[in-house]
Amino acid sequence: LKRKQRTMKYGDIWQVVIGSFPGWENLGQGHETECDIRRLDNTAIVEIKNKHNTCNSGSKKDVERKLTNYKINNPDTDCIWGIINEKKGARDHKKEYSVNGLSIIKWQGGDFLKYALTYKGVDYKEIVIKIIKRVMYN
Repeated sequence: LKRKQRTMKYGDIWQVVIGSFPGWENLGQGHETECDIRRLDNTAIVEIKNKHNTCNSGSKKDVERKLTNYKINNPDTDCIWGIINEKKGARDHKKEYSVNGLSIIKWQGGDFLKYALTYKGVDYKEIVIKIIKRVMYN
């Protein structure tokens, strides 16, 4: 139970980490967009999930609803479903697809983290992961 409770918080932790990274903002609970994080320049908004299997069909539709609602009023913004821990053996780390004619990007694993944790051309992904592991397991 303790392990399960800890893993359920991973998505929240990543929301705070990426949302605190330069160029991003943590939208927190209850934000009008219903999403988790957004680039300060509004080039991307993200709904974060910890694992590929966190979403059943109902929550998948909810993620897509949040992102497409944002896309309607912000057509130039990348609307991203960011998955921290990808499915083992996954070949598609980044997949763009359409929901009701609106583009959503499903981006997972290290490729997504590299995108989110690169600042001024420097990839901080490995450094951030090391820090999070140290904090989470000590």
